[in-house]
Amino acid sequence: RRALGGELRYVDRRLSAFGLLDYDIYFDELNIASLLGTWTFAGGASLTAGYDERMVALLTTSNALQGQTADSISELRDTYSNDELRDLARDRTARSRSATLGGALPVNDSLQLTGDFTWLRMSETDASGGVEATSGTGDELYWTAQAIGNDVLVAGDIAVLALRYSDTSEWESVGTSLTTRVPIGTQWRVSPRLLFDYRMLDDGGDQTVVRPATRLEWTWRQSLDLELEVGGEWLGQDGDDGTDERPWGYFVSVGYRWSF
Repeated sequence: RRALGGELRYVDRRLSAFGLLDYDIYFDELNIASLLGTWTFAGGASLTAGYDERMVALLTTSNALQGQTADSISELRDTYSNDELRDLARDRTARSRSATLGGALPVNDSLQLTGDFTWLRMSETDASGGVEATSGTGDELYWTAQAIGNDVLVAGDIAVLALRYSDTSEWESVGTSLTTRVPIGTQWRVSPRLLFDYRMLDDGGDQTVVRPATRLEWTWRQSLDLELEVGGEWLGQDGDDGTDERPWGYFVSVGYRWSF
């Protein structure tokens, strides 16, 4: 791999910005171009904007192995020339473009409002070398608005109410979620959450998704954290052919974090 690039960071009292560039001189292709900036206003409100364009995954000659029976590039050279390998690698690699715009507004010491909009587009890939083409996503849109509260019920708690809307290549959906974290004494925290989504599928059907969950955390001597999480998912799906499905599932997980 041969590439040129760099990073740029800028921070002052009001503005912070980050930029990243990666240009592959072997393929003569732009691998990554990313820019993200945040402007903070007087009073604490902020505005964030960004653009990101990149290959998915990073464009390298080894991408030509996707969909092939060969295990290495040297094996593929028995069948393809170097120029053909470059073309195969390009054909297996999609390009992602996204832009985001968001903001945060502190209402008072206990409440903050946030919102963001994201546009995303993934390109198609071409058929070659016995591998079929893949379709691009077209324009996908995501909107999110949140109200974040502190000390809502007890001192030290956090509650986040979110509203979401998305319009993707496969469905259009609206949803909401409520996530909380409540301290119990100095060692325990309980974090119940509930998510609801309603999706209108492009094939004419619709889905309703409900995901409740609760996480319990215990901290010992500020170095060991034990976690227990229990949750489930209920999915209601009505197809355009009259089918009616109601699958459901649940999960239990136990984990720990040890800081030393």
